Amino acid sequence: MGKIKRILSLVFATLLVALTISACGCVKKVSEDEAKALIKNLVDASYELNVAIYEGLPYYERSDAIGSLYAPVTDGAGFKSINDMRVAIRKVFSEDYSSVLEALAFDGQDGASFGYHNQPRYIDKEGELFVLREFYETEFDSDKYGEYDGVKVQKYDTSYIEIVKISKRFIEGKIKSIDKGTEITVTLILEKGEWRLDSPTY
Repeated sequence: MGKIKRILSLVFATLLVALTISACGCVKKVSEDEAKALIKNLVDASYELNVAIYEGLPYYERSDAIGSLYAPVTDGAGFKSINDMRVAIRKVFSEDYSSVLEALAFDGQDGASFGYHNQPRYIDKEGELFVLREFYETEFDSDKYGEYDGVKVQKYDTSYIEIVKISKRFIEGKIKSIDKGTEITVTLILEKGEWRLDSPTY
C-alpha cells in the first residue's frame, strides 16, 4: 500500500510540474538572428498570398465561363480550392489578420468602397476554384481614378532586416521594398507555439 502511495505521489508531482510549466507559458526569447530568419521566411511566404488576394490568380477564358463574373483559375496557379488558400494563409498570418484576408477573399465586402466589389474574390464551383474577373471597379469621377487598375503588390528585400523589438511572444522589424522606395514595419506574434505575421506585407 505504501509503495502505491509513493507511485501516486510521484505521478501527481510530475503532473503538477508539467502543469506549472504550461501555465507559466515558459517560452524562450529568440535571438536577433533567429528573429531575422523568422521575418524573412514569413515575409517571403506572404508575397504569393498577397498577389493571390490583391492582384488575383491567373484564369482561363473558357467557353463555359463567357459572360460570367467568375472564371476558373489556371492549373499552375498553386491553389485548387478555397480551403487550399485558407490553409496557406493561416500558415503565414495570425488568426486575426487571417480573418481580415479571408473576409476580403472569400466573403466579399459589405458596403464596399474605393473600388472593391461586394462579391467575394474567390468561389468554389463544381470542384474548381474560380476568381472574380474584375475585383476593382474603374468607374471613378476623375481621369486619375479612371485609370486605377487595382493594387500592385510590393515585393520586399528580406536580405536586410532591422530588428526593432524582440520579446518572448512579439517581434518587430523593418524591411524595405526591392526598389528601396517603401519601408514598412512588420510584426510577428507567437500563437499556439508558432510565429505568425500580424501585419500587412503588401
